[in-house]
Order: sequence, then C-alpha cells, then structure tokens
Amino acid sequence: MASPGQQFAGLELLATAVVALDSEFVVRYANPAAENLLATGAKSLNGQPFLQFFVERAELERALGEALTTHWDYSAQNVTYGRVGREPLPLACTMTRIESEGLALLAELRPIEEQLRYAREERLVFEQQANRELIAISRTKSRIRWAACAARRSCSSASSISPSCANTRKSSSRKPIACSG
Repeated sequence: MASPGQQFAGLELLATAVVALDSEFVVRYANPAAENLLATGAKSLNGQPFLQFFVERAELERALGEALTTHWDYSAQNVTYGRVGREPLPLACTMTRIESEGLALLAELRPIEEQLRYAREERLVFEQQANRELIAISRTKSRIRWAACAARRSCSSASSISPSCANTRKSSSRKPIACSG
C-alpha cells in the first residue's frame, strides 16, 4: 500500500489546507497548506484525533459521522480551531467522502474570512455587470429620446408639414418629449 503522502502527491501543491482522515476520524495525512494554517507540522498532526483540534467537537463529530453513514459526497461545517496561546481561528470545514484504502474522508479547511472575501468578490462582479446593463439601457433610452426630439424638430421646422410628420403627431399616444432647441 502506498503511503498517504504518495497517494495524495497532488495535494502537496494546493494552497488549500487538506487533511485525510480514516474511519475513526484520525489524521492520516495533512498537506503543507494544512500545516501552515494549523501552525503544526504534519508529523505532529498524523495519528492525532481530528476532533481534538476544534471547539465544536460534538457537532463536527456528528457531521463527520453522517458523512460516512449516509455516504454523502460533500458536507460543510463551520468550526473553530482552538490554538494554544492564540486566538481561536474560525474555519469552514468541507468534508468529502473518499474511497481509498485506510482513508474515509478528506477535510478541506479554509479561514472564514477568505470565504467571505470570495463571496464579496462574486457579489461585486455581479453588481458591476448589473450596473453595466443599467447604463446600457439608460444610453439606449437617451438615444431614443434624442432621436424623437430630432424628428419633432425636423417636422416642426419644415415650412409645410409633410404628411408623415403630421401622422406621427396624431398617432402618438405617449407623453410629449421635452426637447430644447
């Protein structure tokens, strides 16, 4: 059997913290991003119960258990990583069921601030797109108003009103457009 480090060689390159757990929720692998986020080396993480690191042990244990028993492919939980001598770190923990010998779950850990930043960025992109569309609509309406004003000016400035201009004036049921000029 390949070691978890060899099994998950691609995870070594990720910027996202990833921890592989066995069916008893014991850490069997932690990538360098997890070491950095949790400020603990992989050697000290491996073999440790995953739940001991978090304030919400009962809720997390229930979520992990449900992920295994109901065969969820995905589950998310907000947890607080209890750091010794430092402020607790709020994290989003996403669990994915994996089928690998000796391993049951893959836990992805992200600081909640990062998750909120991504949500803010997505919202800003959406708002910018909506603003662009509103500006385009406004420009179109302005062009239509200017075209209508120009048409009225050309009709009213003609010495003899052409039949097409007269028909336009009579058939218009809309409010008159204020044109300066």
